Amino acid sequence: MRLALGPVRAASPLAAAPPLGIAALLALLCWLLLGDVGIAMRERGAVPSALELLRRHAESDTTVSLLMSTVPAVLSLLVVPLVGFHSDRCRSRLGRRTPYLLAAAPIGGIALLGLAASPMLAGTLDTALGGWSPGLRNCRLALFCLFWTAFDCAAMSAISVFNGLVNDLVPAGLLGRFFAGFRIAGLTAGIAYHNWIFALTDQYLNEVLIGVGLVFCLSIVAMALMVKETPLAPDVAPANPPERRLRFPFEHVLECFRYRPYGWAVAAFLLASATFSPFNTFYLHYAHAAGIPKGTLGTLTAAGYAVSILSAFAMGWLADRFGAARVSTIIMAI
Repeated sequence: MRLALGPVRAASPLAAAPPLGIAALLALLCWLLLGDVGIAMRERGAVPSALELLRRHAESDTTVSLLMSTVPAVLSLLVVPLVGFHSDRCRSRLGRRTPYLLAAAPIGGIALLGLAASPMLAGTLDTALGGWSPGLRNCRLALFCLFWTAFDCAAMSAISVFNGLVNDLVPAGLLGRFFAGFRIAGLTAGIAYHNWIFALTDQYLNEVLIGVGLVFCLSIVAMALMVKETPLAPDVAPANPPERRLRFPFEHVLECFRYRPYGWAVAAFLLASATFSPFNTFYLHYAHAAGIPKGTLGTLTAAGYAVSILSAFAMGWLADRFGAARVSTIIMAI
């Protein structure tokens, strides 16, 4: 049975449905937590495994930085506004978020399966091309780029639409605590991965990538099927019929940047990314160069996640009480 859940935010035109009861809120939280575990697989499982695959192929630091930092940043500039714009204007029998989640999850899962098979496929491709082949290493790199780009696009789409779904369904006064719960779920998945799975990538990297792909796909699909969006009220239907063609919303993006708080938010995200991205991209290479065993690195990473879990719910409560912008500003200043 699917959960029939309606948006409840009082200040929103979506708030035509009655407030959710405790049982419905708990059910909603459980299914959203399951979906968030799948989404968290990108950062907690797919990225470390992909970095290990690149390290195993002895790719240069420049290549790693381009593939794991620069390309995802460029893709996010294109994919997230595009998917968000069309998702907001989607009017389907399944709702406006579910169709995109049901499309993104299988694409991401299949892409990770392809990434796991890329070393074998590269050998086949190199043999098939014969004298036209750029070489086995370049074939491996090309297939990595293809499958990782497909996965990244799917994961970014899922993250963007998932956040929209949460904002549609969760009462405004509980958003901070819900997102704290999501962070705890994602960090718990990260602890499990780094404690028990990360060390296995030395011998079972392909199997680990397949497992991460299955968790990503099945968790998001299960959530999308079990959480039913309530149809939008008539007063929030788009003024113009939704366009059938896929186009990039340049005017919409520029309009958003004319609103000064959005500009400050984007600047904060950019600074945060510039701060943490170098570490997240090269920590595995540094640990390997320093001779830190994978088991030890996984344990240390899991311990860091455990500290974050201890603070997550408190941060969510403070955000609900005093506002996310104020709390974020104070924490970053500290």
